[in-house]
Amino acid sequence: KYQYDREESQLIEMITPALEKVKQAIAKQNTVDFKNSYSLLTNNCNECHRDTDFGYNKVIIPEFQPFANQDF
Repeated sequence: KYQYDREESQLIEMITPALEKVKQAIAKQNTVDFKNSYSLLTNNCNECHRDTDFGYNKVIIPEFQPFANQDF
């Protein structure tokens, strides 16, 4: 919204399909679909980070609570 001219901001829409799948899995309360769609979302985030030279910011699936989804 505020820095749309940046490459990473222009690529943000690539996560929309994965986010929709996560929302659908939550709505259905389907654990298997949630795990699969959350994994897809995580992979999409990391792909964008790599493509925009932010690969050092790797998103991971949390192993504990809270805020365990980033590995610097």
